[in-house]
Parts: sequence; structure tokens; C-alpha cells
Amino acid sequence: MITVVRFLTLAVYAAGAHFLDGTAFAALIFGALIGWLAVRFYWLALPAAGLANLANLMYANSTGEGKSVSALGNFPLEFFVFLTLAVIGYLLGLWVRHIQFSRLKRLE
Repeated sequence: MITVVRFLTLAVYAAGAHFLDGTAFAALIFGALIGWLAVRFYWLALPAAGLANLANLMYANSTGEGKSVSALGNFPLEFFVFLTLAVIGYLLGLWVRHIQFSRLKRLE
């Protein structure tokens, strides 16, 4: 149980760091675009893997004290973070699509 809590804490820390460097917004936008266009959800893995690789390259040689700094260069953690952000964007895109089409149906 403690391992899961530590992993989620590192993931939240990594997500916060990626919001500061701007790559998290790209994951949210790609996810929202895929959701709004009603593309299958498994296409979320492609931008998540690409952004995780980019973040892995950006933070590959990061040094510092503690596990949180070294976790930023870990690809599996980065992939989990970007996949989670892409899923959140996907759900927001589906929600916007639903609102748009429900308004369109009311006008007819």
C-alpha cells in the first residue's frame, strides 16, 4: 500500500513539474482533440508515449536529492503521467462534444 502511495505521489509531483515546463498542456490538448473528434481511446497511447519520451530526454540527466527529482527521468512513470493527463483531456473532449451535439439537437 505504501508503494502505491509513493508511486502516486511521485506521479503527482511529475505532473506538477510538467505543468511548469508546459508539456502537460500538450497531453491535455492532444487528449481533448482525440476525444472531441471521437477517435478510439487507444490512440491516446501515441501522444502519451511521444510526450513521455520527450520528457524523458529533457530530464534524463537530472540530479538532486531525493527520489522526486530522479523520477522525472524514468520513462514508465512519465508514460503513466502523460497517459493519465491524456485520458483527462479525452474525457473533457468527449464532454464538450456531447454538449455541442446536445445543443445542436435542441435547435432542430
